Amino acid sequence: MFFSSKKDENTKLLLHNIETKKVQSFKYLGIYIDDELNLKVHIDHIFNKLIIFTEIFYKLRSKLSSDWLKTIYYGFVHLIYYIKGKN
Repeated sequence: MFFSSKKDENTKLLLHNIETKKVQSFKYLGIYIDDELNLKVHIDHIFNKLIIFTEIFYKLRSKLSSDWLKTIYYGFVHLIYYIKGKN
């Protein structure tokens, strides 16, 4: 990835004499980084994963106590991101 104030589409990057291709975004150390160095792609990715759990918690909020909801959160959401962070 190049960091420059100029938009030069003809710039080529060679790594061990192999030309690299330009991508819109890439994942590095678990974080999605786009070609403009903002976190919009990463935020969208996390949002899409968490929206599933939000719907589940919304449906369960009137049926379970907050202690049970916390237990479910730590058993599913927190655990998933903790394990992924270890890999």
